[in-house]
Amino acid sequence: MSGNLLERAMKTYKPEDYGYSAGGDGTTDITGDKVKDIDCSGLVSSVLRAEGYGMPFPFKNRFDTNWLRSKAAEKYFDVIDRKEVQPGDIVVWAPPPGHVYGHTGFVVDYDPEKNKGTLYGSNNSTNGPGVINIPRDRLKLDSEKGGAKFLRPKSEYLPNYVPGPFSESDKEPLHVAGASPDTLQSDNSDDYYFSPGMGM
Repeated sequence: MSGNLLERAMKTYKPEDYGYSAGGDGTTDITGDKVKDIDCSGLVSSVLRAEGYGMPFPFKNRFDTNWLRSKAAEKYFDVIDRKEVQPGDIVVWAPPPGHVYGHTGFVVDYDPEKNKGTLYGSNNSTNGPGVINIPRDRLKLDSEKGGAKFLRPKSEYLPNYVPGPFSESDKEPLHVAGASPDTLQSDNSDDYYFSPGMGM
């Protein structure tokens, strides 16, 4: 199933069709640049929902990176040992100092021997969907100390297929730690993580 998540993310959220904006869920053009905007957790949430991981999850539409890193999320996701990481698994890490949210996306590749890899997600540095390096400083840290945590959705929470991305008819207010699109702060700060040539 993990590979399907990456494939859907890359097919649904193409760089030419989406931009980045905090609080973006892929349905509206927040920044006025004539492309719809989506942030990192919005992209991951939408892809999971489109693959059928819907109603048993605690949020109908989306979650944020802080929830995804929490113990509560482990009811719905298996924590994957780094030696077992596969393309399409979810990687999430804590915010750097001075920021509210971390970052998340789908693993494109990961080498546990070299402890390096890449992800596909909606990034500040690529101004929307694209591939970036998983930051080395986050890979060096234990997940309990804010480092990279690898997750895979549990198969028992795969109900029926739900088309995605979100349509305007099923759009609801964001359930993100009490935030709204007007107050939500940036969901990732990866400007210094992007490596030239990694964008798609």
